[in-house]
Amino acid sequence: MAEKIKWTTLDYAAKEAIAKVMDDSGLAYRPIADRIGGFVSHVRIGDIHNGVKSPIRLSEFIAICDACGADPVQTLREIIAEARRIETERERERRVEETKRILADNPMELAAYTDPDKEKYIEYGNGDDPA
Repeated sequence: MAEKIKWTTLDYAAKEAIAKVMDDSGLAYRPIADRIGGFVSHVRIGDIHNGVKSPIRLSEFIAICDACGADPVQTLREIIAEARRIETERERERRVEETKRILADNPMELAAYTDPDKEKYIEYGNGDDPA
C-alpha cells in the first residue's frame, strides 16, 4: 500500500489558489477537462479543487490555469507569497508558545533572554554586577 502524501505549505497554498482560479472562471470540472483535452480528467480536477488525494502537479497547474484563462506565472507568485505568509505566521505562533513555556517553567528565565546587558554578566561568570 502506498504511503499517504504529506502536503506542504506550498501545496495548501496552491490548492487554494487553483480552486479560486477554477471558481473565478465559472467553469465546471468537465468543461475544464474538455479544454485541457483530456490530459487531466474531470474527476482529478475535482480532487484538485477540493484538496483530495495528492497535491497538484506542475503540468496540471499550468493546464488548468490555461483552460481557465489565468496567468500561471502570476498565480504562482501569489502561491509563493501566501506560503511565505503562512510560514511567517506559524513561526510567530511558535515563538509565542515558546515564550509561554518559558514563563510557565521559570519566569525569571525570560528576563535573562531579554536583558540587553546579559553579555556583561555572562563575562564575569559569578553573577556580580560589573558596574
